Amino acid sequence: MRSINLTNLCMEEDDYTTKKKVYCNHGLVMRLKTTWTSNNPGRRYWSCPYYGGPRSCNFWCWKNKENIDPRSKFVIPKLIQKLGKLENIVESKLQPLHLNWLRLLKKLTSREISNKMMIV
Repeated sequence: MRSINLTNLCMEEDDYTTKKKVYCNHGLVMRLKTTWTSNNPGRRYWSCPYYGGPRSCNFWCWKNKENIDPRSKFVIPKLIQKLGKLENIVESKLQPLHLNWLRLLKKLTSREISNKMMIV
């Protein structure tokens, strides 16, 4: 299934904490991220830019205490799953169209080459 980036859809424009700078132990500014796991859908956090890698300082922090209502914990993952399925359906419908387009392009190109050879 495709990876879906919903972070930009959930920016709280008036929330000052989205604009404040938080630094990891490397002294690097961290971006506020959003998790879309089924346990924490839509929950915001900061982590070291190298988090999970060998250079990580292991800095990781939630933006807020858990404030996700139980209904959202149920609904959001279902909606993300449904969106992923719909994207897969669209992709599967577009793939044959793309292949047909490539075949037509190949035919046109080979005809143009043939026509140029006849002219020369």
